[in-house]
Amino acid sequence: MIESLLDSFKVLKKGVSQLRTEIEKKRLELNGLYGELHAANSAPPSRSDAIAMLNEAVKDLCISKLEGSQLKGLWENVQYFVADPMGNTIRVSDNLRSCINSFHIRDSGIISLLLPALQAGIPVAVAALSWPDNAIDAKTRQQRRDELTPKIDALAVEIAALEEKLSNLREL
Repeated sequence: MIESLLDSFKVLKKGVSQLRTEIEKKRLELNGLYGELHAANSAPPSRSDAIAMLNEAVKDLCISKLEGSQLKGLWENVQYFVADPMGNTIRVSDNLRSCINSFHIRDSGIISLLLPALQAGIPVAVAALSWPDNAIDAKTRQQRRDELTPKIDALAVEIAALEEKLSNLREL
């Protein structure tokens, strides 16, 4: 009887050891999948995606400046200088040079007038940059997420089930 009990204990011990090994193997696999997901999420964008993002950012900036009617304020400022109260003739180009400074370029609506030129220059500027080898486009990034997420979820459920089995064995 004692020998039978010892045999049962050995079988139980072997089962616990096998479960631990399997859980560890699954955790390593899960960590590998998390690493792949992190690599996909943190990879730099492709050149074409970077160009699209920069174009959108510049467009948003320019549109917001137009909508803020700051260009109107600048034009009123220019008109003020043109309408010299002393009756002197003032060239508009002289006034523009004296009125426009970095504030007007940055914070007024003038930047909105430069949108086509800015957008034309973005691809040229990006093409001149060195680009990381691990850059991926948005479609590939999403495909990797879509591929890895269900695998990660399924493996996490498997590990939880194995850990529950191990816990139940420990209670014996």
